Amino acid sequence: MTDARPPIYPELTRPTPAPDAGPLDESFYDLVEARFERLVRDNPVLGTGLGLHERDGELGDGSREALLGELEADRAHLGVVESIDPSSLSEAARFEREIEIHNLRRSIFDTAEIRTWERRSLALDTVGNGLFLLFARDHLPLAERLEAIASRLEATPVHLEQAKSRAIGPQVRLWQGLEIETAESLPGFFDEIVAAGTAALDAPQLRRLERAAETAKIAVARYRGWLAESRAPGTDDWA
Repeated sequence: MTDARPPIYPELTRPTPAPDAGPLDESFYDLVEARFERLVRDNPVLGTGLGLHERDGELGDGSREALLGELEADRAHLGVVESIDPSSLSEAARFEREIEIHNLRRSIFDTAEIRTWERRSLALDTVGNGLFLLFARDHLPLAERLEAIASRLEATPVHLEQAKSRAIGPQVRLWQGLEIETAESLPGFFDEIVAAGTAALDAPQLRRLERAAETAKIAVARYRGWLAESRAPGTDDWA
């Protein structure tokens, strides 16, 4: 365990020290916050959704290797949390420890045993959500948000290629069909973003956004083709 607070989000709040504070309360909360920081670092779109904008220009690593790395990190984190003697924690921290253990076990089970991620493609949802969260919210002026959007559009081809490595075995046709529908709707959204940029960006910024959108459209079209190919020999069994 570490006594250091996570460096990126020092503003994270934690419970006021309990009257029955245990000697490992603060170390336990350090662990919880460190995992949160890792999740946001590895999943930038999650961070955007939570209002943390340090990585708004990124989509994250969509590969199988990255996801399995997160799984191993969670297993290691679970082991450390389980090793904490509950008697060294306050009553409130003991309760938080049980919640942390429950959530970790559920997440690990979903990833390691259910493994929906091997049979369902969600990369386009990540792209679409990552763009929409920036486009719809007004936490920054539109021009600054469009710069982050351009970066995410530029990251789209690599992210989609990485995501293909997650597909193992027959893909579920119903789920692939939903992702194909997303592929068909995203280019229109890209056009809306570019249209909004015409009044908000200077000429060089607008050209960058236009190029990023066109490159992303090509990547989405190629990914749609891959989805269709993987759907044809797929399965209707989603359980």
